[in-house]
Amino acid sequence: MSRYRAAWLRICGRLLRSILASSAAQLTSWSTAMAYAGPTYVACRQPRQMCELTDEQLCSEWRASYVAMQGPVSLRQLARMVVQRQRYLDELERRNPDGFSAWLASGAWASSTPLPYLSETRRNAPTIDWNELIREQGW
Repeated sequence: MSRYRAAWLRICGRLLRSILASSAAQLTSWSTAMAYAGPTYVACRQPRQMCELTDEQLCSEWRASYVAMQGPVSLRQLARMVVQRQRYLDELERRNPDGFSAWLASGAWASSTPLPYLSETRRNAPTIDWNELIREQGW
């Protein structure tokens, strides 16, 4: 047996002994780390604080997240992406509720950008009174 193979076996033996002596939390942490080391793992970018983003960056992130969802992702990653996309929508609505409503009323697609509806020229555009529309429907 070569000395490299013997060294490799000693390292593997130590690793296995440490795994067997680990607590459940350590084992979970270790298995998660090993799963992320797989060749099919796609690392998600850490979301930046929404308030740090400009409208253009926020809309760009919104569109990029749609493209990312189209690729091969696990259910866990997909769930995280959906939560992040909801945060983008919440921030867009918080910043410009009228523009956001106009974007949705225009028949917005998941892949479309709301940026044209959020621009300064559109902020003073006539708004839709949703309460009035709902009242007329008898709801």
